[in-house]
Amino acid sequence: KNIKQEDVIYSFKDIPNGCDGDFEVSKGMYLTYFKGTFDISEKIPKKLKKHIDFSNIPNMSIFGGKNYNLISDAAKYCISIYNNNKEHFDSDYYYACIIEQLFMSATIDMLSKKDKVRNYVYDSTNNFGVSMNTESLTNAKYPVRLQFFNNKIVINSENDLYSYANHDFNCPIHLCGHKNLDILLFIIKETIIQKHHGMDYVSKIEKYINGENTFDDITRRYYFFLKIKYDDWHRREAIKKII
Repeated sequence: KNIKQEDVIYSFKDIPNGCDGDFEVSKGMYLTYFKGTFDISEKIPKKLKKHIDFSNIPNMSIFGGKNYNLISDAAKYCISIYNNNKEHFDSDYYYACIIEQLFMSATIDMLSKKDKVRNYVYDSTNNFGVSMNTESLTNAKYPVRLQFFNNKIVINSENDLYSYANHDFNCPIHLCGHKNLDILLFIIKETIIQKHHGMDYVSKIEKYINGENTFDDITRRYYFFLKIKYDDWHRREAIKKII
């Protein structure tokens, strides 16, 4: 299927088939979607409710399409719902998913007047996942387990982490609630810098967010680690020439 010809595409189904009976997945669904939606049920337009399907919520780590007007109109509609209920949606970090994924897809279905057939690019079982021994959304605690395409790796220390700078995971990296997790930001930034020669891109992003170009602690230690490796290599090469 040529996704370039589709009105709208999504990356994959947010909750994979076969996971709906899993306790932790159900808990995640409740905290992310059910509670935040039903708490303002009376404020959701009736015509939109007809198109809300909790069993088929698209993930939008990849999202787009050729029907720009449809996407634009749907976005404006969802933004108006957010603006009218701003205090509610701002009260929980994950409630953004309700506007972005649940309501946006339902609004697209409502405006297009089509059946809820979602055009997914990837199988969600090939998604990127993160697990660790802390609930922090910013500071990782080792060991950190990464899962992708049925592969699993364990990062036991920061030195282990360095080997995954610019690593090809061969799948879309969806960060879920880990968008600010220090080790993932490190991997993403180093991939942009090393694979795509994107130091300028990273610098612009850092300046936009922080008001200046800054190095996070992991990156600073990583570059110091590289300097030591380079100095060691340079010394060995000098010794070889002397010998």
